[in-house]
Amino acid sequence: MGASANDRHRLHVRLEQLLGAEDAATLMEHLPPSPWDDLATKADLRMVRDEMRGLRDDLRADMGRLEDRLKEHVDLRVKASVGDSTRLLFFSLLTSQATLVGAVIAAVKLG
Repeated sequence: MGASANDRHRLHVRLEQLLGAEDAATLMEHLPPSPWDDLATKADLRMVRDEMRGLRDDLRADMGRLEDRLKEHVDLRVKASVGDSTRLLFFSLLTSQATLVGAVIAAVKLG
């Protein structure tokens, strides 16, 4: 259980009586601001760091998979668009050539 602000103040006053103001202030500065059980240990920090590395690796893998899916999607869209454009161009040229051939035939018959 942690000490309240009132408990800390009472301790500081008592330490000033026993040690003097300067030494009491120095000692109080070295006390944790919260209960000891709220402080992280090096082992806690290592565990958090390892968890963060795992999350980072998972995120990188997810982003890699997303990038692959996006590339596939873009490739499919580009192929579909090129295919549509190619068909449109082919039939447009075929139609214009047929029209030209018809005009030539009409000109020969009339001429």
